[in-house]
Amino acid sequence: MPWSGHDGHRASPSLYLKVAVPLVVGVAGVTLGIIGLGAAYKDRMVHDLALERAQGLSALTRSSIARVMRTGHRAELQLVLEEVGRDRDITAVRILSPDGMVARSARVEEVGQRLPLVSTRTITREVAGELHPAGNQAPVVLHTLEPIPNGPACRSCHRSGDVIGLLDLDVSLAGPMRSADEWWNWSLMLAAGQALLVILLSATVLGLVVVRPIRRLRAAMEQVRGGDFSAHLAPMGNREMDELAGGFNMMVGHRREAAEAEANAHRRDMERAERLATFGQMAASLAHEIRNPLTGVGAALGLFVRSGQLTDPQRSMLMQSLAELNRVERVLQDLLDYARPRMPTRTAVDLSDLIEGTAPLLHAQAVEVGAELKLSVDGGLPPVSADPVMLRQVVVNLALNAMQAVTAASRRVVAISTARSDNHVVCRVRDSGTGVPAERADKIFSAFFTTKARGTGLGLAISQRLIELHGGRLWLENPGEPGASFAFALPIAVGSESATDRHSR
Repeated sequence: MPWSGHDGHRASPSLYLKVAVPLVVGVAGVTLGIIGLGAAYKDRMVHDLALERAQGLSALTRSSIARVMRTGHRAELQLVLEEVGRDRDITAVRILSPDGMVARSARVEEVGQRLPLVSTRTITREVAGELHPAGNQAPVVLHTLEPIPNGPACRSCHRSGDVIGLLDLDVSLAGPMRSADEWWNWSLMLAAGQALLVILLSATVLGLVVVRPIRRLRAAMEQVRGGDFSAHLAPMGNREMDELAGGFNMMVGHRREAAEAEANAHRRDMERAERLATFGQMAASLAHEIRNPLTGVGAALGLFVRSGQLTDPQRSMLMQSLAELNRVERVLQDLLDYARPRMPTRTAVDLSDLIEGTAPLLHAQAVEVGAELKLSVDGGLPPVSADPVMLRQVVVNLALNAMQAVTAASRRVVAISTARSDNHVVCRVRDSGTGVPAERADKIFSAFFTTKARGTGLGLAISQRLIELHGGRLWLENPGEPGASFAFALPIAVGSESATDRHSR
């Protein structure tokens, strides 16, 4: 059954298999090539051994014949041939006449027979030899035919001709073949052992240098996959693997830092959630404890104001006191809204219509601070799924912040616009003030951070929380630039489309 990887795909062959198969094939090819060359060399070696043996015996026999001829003891010639014929590698030794007649032989019964002379055998001083079987079951022999020259010692009896006869030797190849077979067997064993040794050494080196480090890397990867980022690979002994281990350690280090940062962020979020929960409980208790007395005080002050028994300075002072009581109630309400926000009651809301509906209130506030309010809303935007009360609170908060930002500017303009961006509706509130310094851009959405003398620092934090409850995002578009531009984006309601899209169809 094919192996499968972690992702379900068929796994590739192992490194051992991918290296071992070409290695075995290569070693086998080289070994077979060596065996083929050895086989050819074996046959040549057998022939050369037999020929060398024949040449030695032929030279010995010829020297013995020359010695006998010089002494004149011709009867000893038969003894010389019989002595040479007793050699275990000699199957036949004869002296032939130039026409092929057996004149002398170690086997007396062959004398007088005529042997055919092969036409390819030349009568020279060189030995001509070939391998040929002597019968079906007979061992292979090397037949040599060498001329016996008519030298000075022979001319007393053989007065004519350069050759007085031919020395015919049949040398058995059994001995050389046995030696060659023994050499061949040892060579095969050596070649097989060498091939096996090469394969074993290669597999061992592969295992130590490549496979074992890869398995260590795999074990470390499994450790990291299990969430343990303390995995570390020590140097593996070679440059390539050390570079791989170094890259792995660096990657795990980055992942460990990211995991620690994520854990710290999660811990901070949990601590923040716990603080907010505690803060919500405290805010609810404080609101309950403070609102009741404030309500009584406010009611009493209202009665004094409506009694008509107060002088103008007294009435002015009481009206200012009522305004401060109302401001305290608004602060308490902001604390409750931030610490314990209610879940939005969603409905299809046209953001442009909502802004236009809030315009009278915003115009009144703009006139109070001497600012110009400009609206640029798109009437063909698709609706968003949102709580209209919460969205109105966000728009009013951003607009009031913008109006407060332009009070010290020479040109006091607050612009509110809407537009579509992909699958979101975006609202922008921009002022002509000095803008938000870049170093404060990350702090302005934090609770209780404010640069105003009488601000609570909850307006932007509450607005951001309300937008996030709707699955949107609120951000500062141009930190460090003049004229702060705040924007929030809300996803378009599922299944809705803009009037422009419907009209185009």
